[in-house]
Amino acid sequence: MDTEILRTLRNSLAPALGVTEPAAVALGAAEAYRAVGGEIKRITLKIDPALYKMGHACMIPGTRRFGLEIAAALGAIAGQPDLRLQVLQGVDADSLTQAVRLVEAGNIRLEVLDDHEGGIHIDAQVTTSRGNGVAVILDSHDNVVFVSSGEERVYDARRVDPERGEKQAQGLEWREILSFVRRVDPESIQFVLDMAGLNQCLLEEGLAQDFGLGVGRAMSRLGEACAGREALEFRARRDVAAACDARLGGASVPAMSLAGSGSHGITASLPILAVAADLGVSEVLVARSLALSFLLTIHLKSLAGRLSAFCGCAATAAVGASAGLALLLGGSNRQIGNAAEIVAADVTGIICDGANFGCSLKTSTGAGSAVRAALLAMENIAVPPQCGIVGAQLEETLLNIGRISVPGMRGTDKTILEILQSRQVSEF
Repeated sequence: MDTEILRTLRNSLAPALGVTEPAAVALGAAEAYRAVGGEIKRITLKIDPALYKMGHACMIPGTRRFGLEIAAALGAIAGQPDLRLQVLQGVDADSLTQAVRLVEAGNIRLEVLDDHEGGIHIDAQVTTSRGNGVAVILDSHDNVVFVSSGEERVYDARRVDPERGEKQAQGLEWREILSFVRRVDPESIQFVLDMAGLNQCLLEEGLAQDFGLGVGRAMSRLGEACAGREALEFRARRDVAAACDARLGGASVPAMSLAGSGSHGITASLPILAVAADLGVSEVLVARSLALSFLLTIHLKSLAGRLSAFCGCAATAAVGASAGLALLLGGSNRQIGNAAEIVAADVTGIICDGANFGCSLKTSTGAGSAVRAALLAMENIAVPPQCGIVGAQLEETLLNIGRISVPGMRGTDKTILEILQSRQVSEF
């Protein structure tokens, strides 16, 4: 069992440059172009609604351009598909000029599969002077299952279970996850510290330069007077906001993605790193706390859906972070569970209106809730059972969150999509 949990944890963490949905589209276009080569004439995309929602208003790293069309063009022109979700690493001014020319000429065609209710779906076709290249990505952002060049199949492999890691986490209960984190050999989870370090670099970039809304930099100025426990919450909120400002604002610095989301990774890691730095706790305890945060987030994500109408940062990653923080503070199993339920009672219901500059606000809210919940839990504050969505046990609460997301909020998700489709965003 421990081996399977470790595999789930490792497979759910990956570096990602920019928001993962445009990166996935760029990856599909890059794979399709690599299969055929030649002079690009047209790119045709068919994508699922949730992916469109998440990628619609994202700034592409190293550019001042937004959206999936420019991501596809850059992927085909200059993408490095072997880098997976860092496919757009190294995009230069010349390739951006070519990509803008393709988009403005109307040569990028995007179709949203309105009747699609499954997981991630990207069908990218690149038409060139040599013919058609096609790549298909299913279920997770970098799960390329099919590539063809004309009539020739270059690659065709439907994974037996492409989301095995998430389903494994879904088969666990939170007490099993917590038990694993307490007993696991610290050396076997050292990698979580290395991965979380990516987000530390991203927040430093967000504090150093103006990206997105600039929430992190503004909070840094506003928080100078904070002290004591108040400063812990404020620093966590600032750090998460700064990292999201940079990520959503086009910084050419990778994030640690968690269960396919860089913002989830930021929210699940940086509050723990912020509090750990203040308390001066051991590296081993930090690794255990991060592992708990990540695994609980993965578990809840498997219940609520990879892409949904929930703001996953607040409704899932902040739940994970609160548990990790309570462990970091020396909490008992009961206190750790109470911390997670306090967040569930606090911020569940914050909607996701796609990845955009406003994510720095939502993630900051989630981070603040996580720290506050952990501190309250250490004072033995608990939400009584049957208060709203809170169940008799944490596992019941997690299941309730999943039910609200799917199928509960499908109508909300559809309305959000209709709002986003009514306008066009291309340049900041």
